[in-house]
Amino acid sequence: MDFILKHVHKKEIILCLSIFAIALIIVGASFLIKSIFNAETMGATGEKILDPQNYIGKYIKYTPEEGTYSEITNSKTYTGTDANSNDFKTDPNINWRIWGIDEEKITIIADKPVSVGGYKDLGGLSLANCNGYNNAVKILNDICATCYGNESLGAVSRSLNISDIEKVLEIGVWRPERYRNKEIEAKNKVTRKEYSANKCYPYIYGKEIGSIVDGIEKENGIKKNEQEELYSGKENYIKPKNSINPMQTAWENSKFSEKNFKNPNYYNLIFKEDIKGNENLMSYYLASRAVDLAENHVNYDIFEINMGKGVKTNTLFNSRGGSMEYWDRIRPVVEIPVENIKIDKAHDGMSKDSALIIEKK
Repeated sequence: MDFILKHVHKKEIILCLSIFAIALIIVGASFLIKSIFNAETMGATGEKILDPQNYIGKYIKYTPEEGTYSEITNSKTYTGTDANSNDFKTDPNINWRIWGIDEEKITIIADKPVSVGGYKDLGGLSLANCNGYNNAVKILNDICATCYGNESLGAVSRSLNISDIEKVLEIGVWRPERYRNKEIEAKNKVTRKEYSANKCYPYIYGKEIGSIVDGIEKENGIKKNEQEELYSGKENYIKPKNSINPMQTAWENSKFSEKNFKNPNYYNLIFKEDIKGNENLMSYYLASRAVDLAENHVNYDIFEINMGKGVKTNTLFNSRGGSMEYWDRIRPVVEIPVENIKIDKAHDGMSKDSALIIEKK
């Protein structure tokens, strides 16, 4: 009997040790995988980057698959204007720079706005009226997705938006009641305001989180950078029965400097073409809607980078029923999963001629 008990105890000990060993292997493997694919790695090579922030702004070679986009932009039904007479197509003269690196993806940005296709073949998109506002975000993102992605790398493209910029600003919390700040000044101090006259609104405003129409707040809606589908409704605008009570989301700043950003290279990426900060200034859309509360009406705007001078918004429609037309260029961003690629760092990435090279894993 003693022999049997000892034998059983021995089996239990061996089993426990085996389970413990397996657990150590799993934990160790998880730690290794995490260490390979973390914010200090460059792609699938597992090679450590001591400071990923040092890579912000560096040039990187990337070739998008060629594409064209025209049917929607050539339709007044979606853009509010018939001024977009040329197809959007892949701009072959774009170079690419690193915007960010994390454990899942490398985000890169075109070194300048696109300059082919669209309005007068200048790379610009013309928008007007309610439907221009209703569809601006999706059209901008869809143009980039069609013309600047790369399926073989799993790379997807979209337009730069205002949240991309807000995330890299040094200032902290982005709530409407804090838009008036030592670095950022809102166009007014009002957070919300109710309008029982001059109360027209574009269709998509009623879909946005926090919109209030006739006293009912939209709790589960889309964000200012989001649009799920194109809108082609016959209504130029919607007029509520009683009132709207919108929230101020527009803000502007024309006095940015490098000190306003978590990494000073973001300032040059956003406002200038060159990492050294030359004076070739840029103007382009941001794929983000904005609501600006005036004294007697509401302006429905789209964000833009204004000639290297800062962030502003431009009105496409107002709550009195007024329509404006506006055009600007487009700035593509591309997100590439790190699991699909590795980076050849034979060059330093400090210029387009010494760009880092993306290789398919």
